Amino acid sequence: MKRLLITGGTGFVGKNIIPSLLDSGFICRCIIHNTPLPLNLKEHPLIEIEKADITKYSTLKKLFIKVDAVIHMAAAIDSVNETVHNQINIVGTENIVRAAKENNVKRIIFFSGYPAGLKKNKGIYGETKAKAENIIINSGLSYTIFRIGVLYGKYDRRNLSKLLLLACKLPFIIILGNGRNIIQPLYCSDLVQPLIFALNNSISYNKLYILGGIKPLTFENFIDDFIK
Repeated sequence: MKRLLITGGTGFVGKNIIPSLLDSGFICRCIIHNTPLPLNLKEHPLIEIEKADITKYSTLKKLFIKVDAVIHMAAAIDSVNETVHNQINIVGTENIVRAAKENNVKRIIFFSGYPAGLKKNKGIYGETKAKAENIIINSGLSYTIFRIGVLYGKYDRRNLSKLLLLACKLPFIIILGNGRNIIQPLYCSDLVQPLIFALNNSISYNKLYILGGIKPLTFENFIDDFIK
């Protein structure tokens, strides 16, 4: 597989994994909506930049020509607006699948989130991601779904990464609760290895993988280990 069509490339995850995809020789056709790619990526010879809105099929349908696989990462995460989640996570996924099928693109890799797998209390994000997973599974495409746990790493300025930055700068931080809740955080750049494996190996076809860090840690221990 040579040319990848990527949604969500300007997000936290995209900016961490696209450089490794380029280094591995993949041509990355990135769909850009409002946020531009960093300059170091924008000027790379293997980058193709296309302006589109995944919630509007008319802007997508011509972008899948000569594409070998789709990496679908674009998502609404933080919005409290249910309509935004429905439009991006559900309608956007439907449009991506439709465009892929109409252009005879047979392979899709979908980045989902751990809330999609919860039995209850998924939240808007988890509910819409679970529906998007079903769209992918029933698409008829050869899919791989990565259901990703807690992430941290470069370019992230929210949640866990923000707390880690504060922990490095301040003499102390306040942890809500007792600090003993279990997490299995994954450094964002470590997503590259399973992604490239999935692109190059048919054993990953029509599979759902749950990705997390090497071992579960208490939140308190994770903060301590990171600072050390």
